Parts: sequence; C-alpha cells; structure tokens
Amino acid sequence: MGSGSLSGRIAVVGTGVIGASWAAYFLAKGFDVAATDPADGAEKRLRTLVDGFWPALERVGLAEGAISPGRSRTTKRASPAHDVCPPATYLLRDRRFP
Repeated sequence: MGSGSLSGRIAVVGTGVIGASWAAYFLAKGFDVAATDPADGAEKRLRTLVDGFWPALERVGLAEGAISPGRSRTTKRASPAHDVCPPATYLLRDRRFP
C-alpha cells in the first residue's frame, strides 16, 4: 500500500508529538506503520495523539486502505530501533535515539 509510487512499511523511532504526527500522517496515506519508544507510557501516548490527529486527517482525505491507529504498534527495547527498522522500507527517527 501507500501513496503514489511509494509503498512499504514506515518505522517511527520516538513517539512524542512529532513522531506521532508522522505516524498518523503515514497511516492516513495507507502505509503500515511500526513505532517504538523506550519511554514509559509510549504506546498509550502514541495512540492518544494519533486518535487526536485522525479527525483532521479524515477531513483532508484518507488514502484508500487507510486504517485508523490500530495499524500502529509500539515496542519497548533497550535498543529501540532494533525491532522496527530491519523490516521497514522508510525510517523516521528522533535524533535523541540511536
């Protein structure tokens, strides 16, 4: 899936406001999104933020096949990018994370 000629999986490392906004954007474009953040409560925060962004994304238009936040997941690891990066086609990472 994806928008235009792009397709694949997006990996987001860091799920604060910026990471969550990118995750929401790519979910709205029909991509599969994997996200990771070692912070406590990261998954809940990500889902809350994406849920909050979703109505605006619906107003501007979702890609065919776009599915709400259920297509995102978070993992918590000492090396946060380890689980999401190898299978990802594209990677967005917060500069704070290795």
